[in-house]
Amino acid sequence: MKNYRFFLAILLVLISIVSKAQLLVKNSTDEVISISVGWYSESKQYFVTKGWYNVNPGETINPGMTFTSNDDYFFYYAKGYEGTYKMLVANGSAFQINDANNQSEKLPSYDWVLFKKKEVHFDFLQEKKYTLNLTSGDSKKSNENFKIQANLIFDDGTLSDFNLIDNSNIALWNTIIGEGSAGKPSNKTKFSVTIPQKNSNIEIIVVAAGKTIYNSGKIDTSLKEIVKKFEVKTGCDELTISIKQNGKELMKKQISFQCGE
Repeated sequence: MKNYRFFLAILLVLISIVSKAQLLVKNSTDEVISISVGWYSESKQYFVTKGWYNVNPGETINPGMTFTSNDDYFFYYAKGYEGTYKMLVANGSAFQINDANNQSEKLPSYDWVLFKKKEVHFDFLQEKKYTLNLTSGDSKKSNENFKIQANLIFDDGTLSDFNLIDNSNIALWNTIIGEGSAGKPSNKTKFSVTIPQKNSNIEIIVVAAGKTIYNSGKIDTSLKEIVKKFEVKTGCDELTISIKQNGKELMKKQISFQCGE
């Protein structure tokens, strides 16, 4: 009876180890990451992709993918973590795509993206649990795709032919009466902000003299790139325009309007 109990205990341990065969995804960056995972289905003999899983900074999630052998592999894709394996994902919504590397399955709501492949190895009796740790150092993501264009709107309705952003060659002195680089009176500025595809919870905020004079509200570009255009009144106060995602500042630019003798 004792031997039976001993072997039963060993069996329960083995079952416990197998039952915990899973993939975990940890976000070690300071921004939200939307990730899709992929695997090869031995029974169906095709590749499967599934997503999107939104992982908050510092959060670890279980996307429900399990490992079936000591030597296994999986695929993953997130913006900025591209690889070399071309498979399909859906535009912005939850999905599971079977035969995900077959072009015949391409639908208008699908996009081709490049997944990364990750091979994993487990020793005998080792718990089959692997944590994919996403860090800022691994990401190719850049804020360079966010672009801000700002032009003076003159009182006659025309626009300045120069961008006010990061332009050290202009002087915005007494623009309300047409002095400095303005050349003619201007009391407004037009902004065009390019937000690349596959971003969510983006906000554009403009502040002057410590007060918010423009707030775009939440912007979602899951399906396509968006160019947000708007106008604000300008005069003698320095402007600060910020682009934020989930409250985190992605980009901040200043426009130094001034007035005086």
